[in-house]
Amino acid sequence: MKKAIKIIFFTLLLVFGLVLFYISLRKPESEKPIDDRSKSLPSPVISEHFKGPYKIELNIDKEDFNFPPVSPALNLQISKISEKKAREIAVNLDFNSEPTVFDDQFDGTVYFWKNDKATLLISIDIGKIKYSINTFSVTVEEQLTDERIKTKTYDFLTEKFLLSPDEIRYSSLTYFKIQEEVSGVGLKKATKDSANLYRVVFTPQSSQFELLATDPLDPPYWVDIFPNGDVYHAEATLLTNVSETVTKYELLGFDDFKMSADDAILIGVSGGYVSLTDIPETAIKLITIDNVKLAYLLDDPKSKIYSPVFLLTGSIEIFDYPDDLQAELYLPAIKNP
Repeated sequence: MKKAIKIIFFTLLLVFGLVLFYISLRKPESEKPIDDRSKSLPSPVISEHFKGPYKIELNIDKEDFNFPPVSPALNLQISKISEKKAREIAVNLDFNSEPTVFDDQFDGTVYFWKNDKATLLISIDIGKIKYSINTFSVTVEEQLTDERIKTKTYDFLTEKFLLSPDEIRYSSLTYFKIQEEVSGVGLKKATKDSANLYRVVFTPQSSQFELLATDPLDPPYWVDIFPNGDVYHAEATLLTNVSETVTKYELLGFDDFKMSADDAILIGVSGGYVSLTDIPETAIKLITIDNVKLAYLLDDPKSKIYSPVFLLTGSIEIFDYPDDLQAELYLPAIKNP
């Protein structure tokens, strides 16, 4: 009897030990690779606002097309903002009054503050923060170094908007000249010496490339700042669970890119007051592409996985419009989606 009990005891002990050993070999749930949903990605959704034809001419050398042959897609989610955090952000930006709260058809619940100096909108359902000052001067009294500008804009997003310091990283800096015209205020790209406004773009820390929205001039994190260091405008969309997919996808090579360039979709014209929907269908004479960037496209906020695209930029010639306009186009970057 005692012998049988010993056998049962040691058998149970062995089974228990095997179970512990099996558990130790398994990865914790949080360390499992993120599900890529499938090895084929859906094509990015790019709206066509201009219906007419246009000719594209490439002014890109093969040496300048230095992108990797493969790329992961990007997993992320848009995070809501709590009412408590919205109020903390408002206090950080010197808004001490009660907000006006309203429902927007597209953005959901919006908290709105305004004082003599600035305006703040926080769309809590879509994690969007927008801040801008009410008046400005285009006179450049002081010009900080680029590194100081990057530091100031990063500090603004982390200290005023309460973004986590390890959430974002610097992506790009563009020089603009504010021009006051009859129809309002416009921005045109400029050299550093002639610029009176800098735009600093940030991207998620976990993203290999810059993350763009359907409007390339409205990425998830950006700050317009005067050369003296005063912030003019800032926006942020709070993103969570940002990570690259385990699966990597083959990208268009240079020859494929040249063959596919005519499929690029015109999504914006900058440098003047030009709406794509107002341009006559036969008015565009030529688009000359002289710059290409690889980025991720945040095309649908409800999606959780986003594809790489090429952002093409260059000059655009339109009948009866100014000569110094810039075109922005998107081209899906995956070779076999």
